[in-house]
Amino acid sequence: MDSRGWCKGWHSGGVTLWYQWRVATAQVRLCLLAIACLAAALCSCAGWSEEAKASGEFPQVSAASPPNSLESLSSSVLVVYHSGLEESREVAEHYVRRRGIPRLHLCGVEFPASHVVRGDHYLEQVKPVVRKCLERIGPDRVLYIVLSYLTPSQVMIPGQRFEAALDSLLADIWDQANPDPLPVQVRLPHPYFAAHDSAGNRFVRFLPFEVYREEADQPRIYSVWRLDGPTAEIAKGLVDRAMEAEENGGPTGKGCFDRNTRDVQYKADSSYATGEWDIQRASELASMAGFPVVLDMEPQEFGESPAPKRCEPAALYAGWYSLNNYNDAFTWSAGAIGLHIDSASALHVRQGPNWVHNALRQGITVTAGAVTEPYLTNYPQADGILHDLFTGANVGDAFLRNTRLLKFRFVYLGDPLYRPFPGGKGPLSTGQAPTPSMRVRSPRTLGGVPGLVVVRADGDLTKERTMRLSIHPPELGQTDEQLVFSPGLVEKEAVVLTAGVTEPKSLRVLAEGSTGFATGVIQVLPALVRLEPASQQVPGGSPFDLRLQVGAVVQSSDAPVDIKTNCARFVTVPPRVMVPAGQDWVQFSLQTKPVDKETTCEVTLSKFGASVQATVILTPGQN
Repeated sequence: MDSRGWCKGWHSGGVTLWYQWRVATAQVRLCLLAIACLAAALCSCAGWSEEAKASGEFPQVSAASPPNSLESLSSSVLVVYHSGLEESREVAEHYVRRRGIPRLHLCGVEFPASHVVRGDHYLEQVKPVVRKCLERIGPDRVLYIVLSYLTPSQVMIPGQRFEAALDSLLADIWDQANPDPLPVQVRLPHPYFAAHDSAGNRFVRFLPFEVYREEADQPRIYSVWRLDGPTAEIAKGLVDRAMEAEENGGPTGKGCFDRNTRDVQYKADSSYATGEWDIQRASELASMAGFPVVLDMEPQEFGESPAPKRCEPAALYAGWYSLNNYNDAFTWSAGAIGLHIDSASALHVRQGPNWVHNALRQGITVTAGAVTEPYLTNYPQADGILHDLFTGANVGDAFLRNTRLLKFRFVYLGDPLYRPFPGGKGPLSTGQAPTPSMRVRSPRTLGGVPGLVVVRADGDLTKERTMRLSIHPPELGQTDEQLVFSPGLVEKEAVVLTAGVTEPKSLRVLAEGSTGFATGVIQVLPALVRLEPASQQVPGGSPFDLRLQVGAVVQSSDAPVDIKTNCARFVTVPPRVMVPAGQDWVQFSLQTKPVDKETTCEVTLSKFGASVQATVILTPGQN
């Protein structure tokens, strides 16, 4: 069969594959796989190549990057303190002294007493002063800005219901990533952000922030942090505990991960399931890195029965969800890193019931949170952060790379130079990870047109391995029940034969191995969308026009669509209607015969299990 049959013209034989798959020989399946590869690569109806290019490839793991010395990065930090408060200066000088940062990199700013700054005050009295400090040492030499104890954390934006984080505004202080100095809405991710595929278990290769900034024509942005918290001593301790952990090879203890549902593998990585996927993958990465992991899947958080009452000593944490609340269920080890998903997690970093304030009080070393409602999809990616840290990143790079928006609502607490695993940790340090992953080659396809996924096997590469495949819901598609990987084979392609649909549906492909699972989603679209007559009433004996809208632009050659009518006596129909190449619609005419009374006729077009129908009324009058 011509491989163009499914996409380049919708060859009518393609639909029979759905029924023949179960009985196909191995040779036939190999042929189908080759055809599906061509289909995915060549046709917009089975893949939308523009979207595929936009999403990019997702290498599963990446080897640790060559470490930057702390000495070199120490000269890349600007430290901003409240010039009117002695304690703020003391914390700033403590940081400069401990990390060997040049004193020239201290920047005093007169802030108001409140933790909230008006937008005009930020634009007129804060932003210009910080810019001058950057210009004094060279704005391109600075990678990290650190705000000291007692500096404000929020900025009121006119016309905005929610405040922005001062830290996030300073991250784009030159307005190069987003030219709006006080944006009411922020939609586009900043250029250093890495969008991972958590459900597919595929992560974008880590790129050190220093390397990103050296690339030509990139917006000049910064990773902005704060040494802050309930007291000046706690703020100083964020540096001291980080350096203690560095001396001891990183934080020690357990990885504590707090999901709130079960069976995440059957959920799409969207809406509230996004948080579940991030936490699930973070727990797996921690386990691969050698941390004993406690994974709670109860609706209650750690500290509330039936969830575990305690998780200690805690080295790593990611979890959710109770609003503006902290459960005292942890003893934090030196260097501990934790992220709690909560819309008010950093409402006020120095007081109140919020998670960040109380985690700092209890001894956490690095955390982040939202000063107000951020919406879940914008929250820092816990799994991506751990992926980058285990690859050898410092926290300043890892958190910025995994936070989608700047000039938004997040603050980072800790020392950005803290690099807990400078040589990487676990399989990510060598570029190898024994976990399965999946990449969808055909993110969108017409019902009846095959899709394609690429599965990476887990387990020992020197041995034969098997991955179990399943479709959810099962009525939407068909694929091999298992993929067998010969020794040395890392990835393998699988054809997914989709069923015809009358409305858009989401098909999930689940691959399960001996150590974990990965999923991918294919959007299955109806082959035919609508059929509309030019007029509802037609005089018998005259022609009438219909317009057919199909589900995708037809490629290269005309595509046939079957047609029939319940009024064969009065309406003449051809065997099929041809949709011209390069179009997703066609207009055609049908001839009628005279009638002696009103006659209701239906015209039906069908393709790949989908059908559309139009009704016309033939009236007496033309002979």
